[in-house]
Amino acid sequence: MTTKVASMLLTWLGVVMSSSIHLVAAPKDKLPSYCPPPGAVVQLSKATNPSFQRDFRDCDIVVEVVFLKMGTPQGFRLAGYDTKKNTTFQVMEPGTAPQSAFGQTVGTFVGTPKANSDFLFQIKEGEVLLLRGSPIRLATVFGLASISATIFHASSVIRK
Repeated sequence: MTTKVASMLLTWLGVVMSSSIHLVAAPKDKLPSYCPPPGAVVQLSKATNPSFQRDFRDCDIVVEVVFLKMGTPQGFRLAGYDTKKNTTFQVMEPGTAPQSAFGQTVGTFVGTPKANSDFLFQIKEGEVLLLRGSPIRLATVFGLASISATIFHASSVIRK
C-alpha cells in the first residue's frame, strides 16, 4: 500500500469517526465477486470510464472528487435514474478542469439519496469530497438526442 493511499484511508477513517453521516456499505458477502475490497480507493475517471465501469458496478468503492455544482445541466435528463429519491450534483477529479458541453460547464454526474444531501447545498465549488458507492450506466437525454453516460451513485458523501 502506498503512503498516499494509506494517508487517504486514515483521513477517511478520521472523518468517518467524527462525522454525523451514517455510512451504509453493502455487507461483503453481498458484493459481486469481481469487486475490489469494500472501501477501496479508485480514481473517479477510472470508475466512470466505459471500459471499467462494469468492473465497479454494484461494488463499494471510494472516490475523491472536487465539487462543481448542484443539479444537471439545463436540458439534461438522466433517463433511468430516480431523481425523485436522489439529489444530483456534478464533480470533477482533483487536478482537472470542468468540461464544456452544449454551451454549458459540466462535470461528472453524481447522485445520492436525498437524506444524505442537505449539506451539499452549502458546499462551495472546489471543495474536496469523498464519495462512497458505485457507478451506474445510464442513457442520458439532451433535447432530442440520447447519449450514454455514467452517474456515480454515492451511498455516502463527506467533506475531506
